Amino acid sequence: MVIFRQMLRALGIAAAAAAFVVGTTSTAHAVRPFVTDDARIIDYGQLELEMWPELVFRDGKWHPGFHVMSGVSPTEWLEIIVGGGIGLEEGRHFTVANPVIQPKLLVWRAAENGFPGLSLAAGVTLPVGRGEMFDDATGLFFIAPITSRLFDDWFLIHANVGLTAAIVPGDAELGTTRSTTVRPYWGVGIDVGLFHKDARFIFEAYAGDPFEALGPRRAFQWGFRWMRSDYVNLDVTFGAQPRVAEGTEAELRHPREFWGQIGIRLLFDVFRDGPGDPMGARGMTGFRRFHPELFRSE
Repeated sequence: MVIFRQMLRALGIAAAAAAFVVGTTSTAHAVRPFVTDDARIIDYGQLELEMWPELVFRDGKWHPGFHVMSGVSPTEWLEIIVGGGIGLEEGRHFTVANPVIQPKLLVWRAAENGFPGLSLAAGVTLPVGRGEMFDDATGLFFIAPITSRLFDDWFLIHANVGLTAAIVPGDAELGTTRSTTVRPYWGVGIDVGLFHKDARFIFEAYAGDPFEALGPRRAFQWGFRWMRSDYVNLDVTFGAQPRVAEGTEAELRHPREFWGQIGIRLLFDVFRDGPGDPMGARGMTGFRRFHPELFRSE
C-alpha cells in the first residue's frame, strides 16, 4: 500500500499543476510515456513538461519510479529535450536513471489528410546514475520519426527508424575492455480517436527504448489518452518487455517485466507573446516552398 500511496501522491502533484493550465481545443500527439516519437516539435517559444509515475513488476516485486522530460523550442525547427528518472528498488534504496539529452529537428510537419511529417532526432544517455534503473554505458541514438494524420486526425500513425549504440566501459578487475554495440531501432505506433477526438486509444511496438542504452530488443505498450486541452494531456499505459540483466535477456524466474504508467503533459507559452500553434512549429521552410501543393490541407 505504501507504493500505491507514493504513486497517488506523485499523480496528485502533477494534477494540481495541470489545474492551473487552461485551454480549449486539443490536438493529438505522441508524447512520453509513448516511446515511438512523432514528427512534431512544440511551437517556437513554448516549454513542454512531460512526467510519468510508474509501477514496474520485476523479479516478483513492484518497484515505483518517476520520470520527467522537458523541452523548449528556440526556433521554428529545433527543440532541445532533457530528462531523467528516479525510483525505489529492493531495500528502499534510491535508483537513478541515465540522464537524456536530445536535440530534435523538424524538417516539415504533417499535413491533415495530406503529406506525412518528418523529423530527425539524435541524442545521448549519459553514464551517470545508480541502481536498477541505471545502465553502466553511454547510449547514442539517431532516429527519423514519421507521422501521418488520417481521417481528420481520428487516426494517426507514427513510425520510427534509426540506430542505437551502447558504449560499455572496460573493467580492469574483470579483464574486460571497452565495447560498442550498434543495433537498428524501429518503432510503430497508432493513435485512434474513440467516441470523441479527445479520447484516444494508443498502442505501440518498438525495438527497445532509445533512452535505455542496454534495454531489451523488443517491447510493447498500450493504453488511453485524454486530450484535456492543447496544454494538458493525460495518459494511462501498460506494457511488457523481456527482463534484461547485464545487457542480455536473462533466463530468470521472472523473465519479463510489466508496468503501468500515468503520463501527464503540460505545455506553457513561456518565451513568446500569445498562444502557440496547437499543431506545433512549422519546421524548415525549404521543402514547403518548392512543394506547396503537398500542404494545402493545412
